[in-house]
Amino acid sequence: MDSFFFGPRQSLYGAYHPASLETAAPESAVLVCNAFGPDYMRSLRALWQLAEQAADRNVHVLRFDYFGTGDSHGLHSQANLDRWRDDVRQAADALRERSGLEQITLLGLRLGALVACDMALHVAADRLLLWDAVSSGGRYFDRLRDLHVRFTRSRSRNRYRSRRYQYATEDSDELLGFHCPDALVQPLRDLTLSELLMRSGARHVALLQGQHDDDDDAAADSVATLGGHVRALPEPAEWDRLHTLESRLPIRRNAPMLIDAMVAA
Repeated sequence: MDSFFFGPRQSLYGAYHPASLETAAPESAVLVCNAFGPDYMRSLRALWQLAEQAADRNVHVLRFDYFGTGDSHGLHSQANLDRWRDDVRQAADALRERSGLEQITLLGLRLGALVACDMALHVAADRLLLWDAVSSGGRYFDRLRDLHVRFTRSRSRNRYRSRRYQYATEDSDELLGFHCPDALVQPLRDLTLSELLMRSGARHVALLQGQHDDDDDAAADSVATLGGHVRALPEPAEWDRLHTLESRLPIRRNAPMLIDAMVAA
């Protein structure tokens, strides 16, 4: 793995996993559009493991952090969707430069699936892989708010604050320890997976879900309309459960299906 900074003023952090080139499989390139907030924390190790295993199958993988998140420059309070869109463009260029391949695949996890669909046409991504994609930004942040309220009212779980300051407040932009400024949240709330899919321009689409939600039906219909595939992952992540907020994203049983999707021609 090669860690580096790129983009405007070297402000974006990237982790590049070059293809091993030791197998007969054709090379491919995958750009990972990260999850957000607690989902990002849960999935960090899983995405690293997935990238390493995919590299052994001749897949060039670039993971990166949006501006204001992870190891990239900036604060969460400075993040906004327009900047994230430009970050995806910069990351796509970096992946093409390092891999030497023109065609790339976007792999979007959770909220990152909306970002990937939104940007597929703009970065000329040939394929879209959507892992546990959220159906809409609005529903995602509503659920995050609900988890935040329940967490801050749990004496056993909310051990980081004194009781006096423990409860969620309606005027706060904090959700489970992450700043969610209106400049970021409001544009994301307007994004809907089914609509973004129809204008993504991707020739191949795969929706891989670990659990079924009735809100996902519209997205599944859009994938079918585009001639794509909807597949059920064997191990659900339970994203919306309090008891899994601080647990690692399970990857062992899901990895074979995810990697197969990444290497598919």
